Amino acid sequence: LPTLALIRSTHICLTLSEGEKMKLYEISRAILDVIESGYSVDEDTGEILFEPADIDALEMERESKLEACALYAKSLQAEADAIKAERDRLDARLKAKQGKADRMKQYILSCMLALNDLTFETARVDMRIRQGKFVEVACDAESLPLEFQRHKVTVTADKTALKKALLDGERIPGVRMAERDSLTIK
Repeated sequence: LPTLALIRSTHICLTLSEGEKMKLYEISRAILDVIESGYSVDEDTGEILFEPADIDALEMERESKLEACALYAKSLQAEADAIKAERDRLDARLKAKQGKADRMKQYILSCMLALNDLTFETARVDMRIRQGKFVEVACDAESLPLEFQRHKVTVTADKTALKKALLDGERIPGVRMAERDSLTIK
């Protein structure tokens, strides 16, 4: 790690020896060092970097870094939201274009079948009508014999109901109420 240098003028500028600004975790560590031992020392050189008189400057720098980090997080979230909105818009366009293409293919098919044309070819397109076989199920799938049924079962935990039961004091094996920190940036 580069050594820290403290430059005093009308205010304290917190920089690293290469001229880079201190990182948020470095500022937090320096504040904790000053609070716990009364000073912050560079472990490589033994130089006292910060003293109790510097705590206000460290706090101001920390607040500035926290604000910058929060603004960056807000910017990233806004960009993610914009990408999602664009993806949703493109998905809607894709669905519309696919539907339009399918309807156009049905129209072409009906026009070709009307005149019993099974092929059509130009320099740019080659179309052929072929008959394919497919299964059409006109009854309820559950009324079919078991060997012709496919079962899909998805089981998930109902976390809303579990939370309510746990908050009501019920004990459920394998389930516990946990806490997690979350950050809200507005």
